[in-house]
Amino acid sequence: MVELLPEEVFTNLNNRFIDVSTKSGIYLKYIFFNLLHKLPNIQLSKNNNQLDYELDEDYDFTNLDDKKRFILRYMIYGIATSELSFLTSKRTLYENINENEDSEKNGKILSKPIFKNWEGNIVYKKLNNEEYWFLETDIETINK
Repeated sequence: MVELLPEEVFTNLNNRFIDVSTKSGIYLKYIFFNLLHKLPNIQLSKNNNQLDYELDEDYDFTNLDDKKRFILRYMIYGIATSELSFLTSKRTLYENINENEDSEKNGKILSKPIFKNWEGNIVYKKLNNEEYWFLETDIETINK
């Protein structure tokens, strides 16, 4: 499915991707790797006015960790429909992104943390009835 998208989609820093019913996180992971390989190696300042959103820090895409953090923070989102799909998607996307690189990082995927919260950009909300899980309706999370 991702291969059917035009290549220009993966070179625009203002584009964002969301999986509204993420299960395993594989779709988001394919999008992540396409963005990683196709985004230009540029430097972004948090005062940069070419973007449709504000940055929390400066990013240098020649540094692979900076590029990965930028993609995961600003370009990829998921909504999980169950606790299991939430945890699986998080693991697929946030813990396995270095599978083709040096495995001597002792569980660290990046030199700096990706997010300040533990959920990242994959959201869900548990209701009082413990049998059901529903997506979070907080639009601010998606519109970061």
